[in-house]
Amino acid sequence: MNPRISALLATAAFAVAGVLGSTETLAQNAYIANTYSNTVSVIDVATNTVRATISGFDDPQGVAVSPDGRKVYVGNYGVGTAGSMAVIDTATNAVTTITDASFGGPVGIEVDPDCETTGAAC
Repeated sequence: MNPRISALLATAAFAVAGVLGSTETLAQNAYIANTYSNTVSVIDVATNTVRATISGFDDPQGVAVSPDGRKVYVGNYGVGTAGSMAVIDTATNAVTTITDASFGGPVGIEVDPDCETTGAAC
């Protein structure tokens, strides 16, 4: 494994989510929350290289990928945004939304596939 990636994985805070979507591009990425640098790294799992580094987080912890692979949800644990969730568009690797979820310091996120596909309130 590439030493740069090994170091990144060793220092990433407990949030890793691989995108196992239906398209070839999405199936090649893993999203890593880098708590201390307030970023999320997009890792190309085929080449073990950093494809992109996304900023705009506050102590990111917890990463979940939508069932269709189009969105990545990241919990913001930091003091300034505790209780918020950022949404990454996987097509652009840009933060599209930061939502005040009012649940205080998320350290884990899970996507309920029934909520996303049916639009049910969850």
